[in-house]
Amino acid sequence: MPNNPQLFHGANRFSINGGTFYNGSPPNPLPNPPPAPIPCDERGEYVRLLLPKKRGYPLWNPRPVGQLPDAYRANGVTIGDIGIMNEFGDFDYLFNIGLPPNNPNQGRVPHDFIPLPQALNNWSETDVDLRPGCYIASNHAYFRRSYSQHIAGYPQIPKVPEEVGAGLIFKTSTSRGALLILPEGGTRYDHPAMAMFFEHATRCAKSWFKFINHVLLRGVNEIYLVTGCDKTRAWGVACFSDADPRNVLLEYVPRLPRIAGMKPGYLFRRSDSTLASAGADDILENQSGCTFLRGFRITARTGPQSQEEISITKHSDWSTDGGLQKPPGTSKKRHGSNRKYSGQQMYHPSNVINKWILSKYQDVDIAITHDDDWASVIRTEDKEIPGDSELIDRIRSKPLSRVKTPRAVL
Repeated sequence: MPNNPQLFHGANRFSINGGTFYNGSPPNPLPNPPPAPIPCDERGEYVRLLLPKKRGYPLWNPRPVGQLPDAYRANGVTIGDIGIMNEFGDFDYLFNIGLPPNNPNQGRVPHDFIPLPQALNNWSETDVDLRPGCYIASNHAYFRRSYSQHIAGYPQIPKVPEEVGAGLIFKTSTSRGALLILPEGGTRYDHPAMAMFFEHATRCAKSWFKFINHVLLRGVNEIYLVTGCDKTRAWGVACFSDADPRNVLLEYVPRLPRIAGMKPGYLFRRSDSTLASAGADDILENQSGCTFLRGFRITARTGPQSQEEISITKHSDWSTDGGLQKPPGTSKKRHGSNRKYSGQQMYHPSNVINKWILSKYQDVDIAITHDDDWASVIRTEDKEIPGDSELIDRIRSKPLSRVKTPRAVL
């Protein structure tokens, strides 16, 4: 640094190692910098904009996080999981109803826990929407995909799907949107015996809530029972709101693996005017990321665990179609985690339906709704999930052969 007696005048007995100082004004910023990300609740925007895809409930954060059993961390969300969707965009895993009360459920289930081993007999199905290099957008008509050019002199990254190549570029013609990128595709899992899950939930919901609130001290009145999910090893999620479409640009590219010989990672090299996040299971290389959940939302009236008798209602009909979209060709504070959890939960349309049920039927203490119920009233022209009043109006106007009137089952 040049000798300047006026710089730090009068200072003594200190040293500076590195650093950059400006005697006067700092240099001018670069001309035309990329626009800063638009401030918005990225998790809430992402959820509301992708719900109309009718794949279930989208998770902003697909990765299993927190202090979890090793088996769960290795595989992520599984059919039969009981958990909470918290304000971080995570599925907050509690236990699995298909496993015995010992490991990995040890210490995580009620003393009167009743397992349902049939829940583990799930099935996978091929889905053309989950092929390598695919993406799921809030409205595909508003997104344009192109491919990054390989930079001369840089080695090509091994094991990258040819559908991804050097990277994917996305531009848009809309000011508000959400995007899920699946560079290596994924797998869809669903269990066919929905009624079995529902009957088990009606039998055990009282015990589950009592344990979750009295032992785990979670203080919640809403839990989620997984009956299906979309899984992937690598992903990218993004959303934007009130943006100038001309400024929105996403470039999603592969990166070298942490350990030579393993599968690549991925990152957003550019995310102009968007909020974006990328991730991958680059340790075990499993499809441990969950991008969509399908299942029962179970909502309890305040304090149901203190009552001896609980009435339960549902809003489901398993003999119908028109619900969750099927692939072509087919008929936060975690337990033991130090992550702060406020008790708030992300928006979920099934919760809206359950609250309506509880307000309408005063003799019912627990309401159970499947994602298939709200999905059955989504229309092709819906750009986002309808507002609460509109959603309930649609549910109420459905023919009884499609959506049954709530009824007490206990």
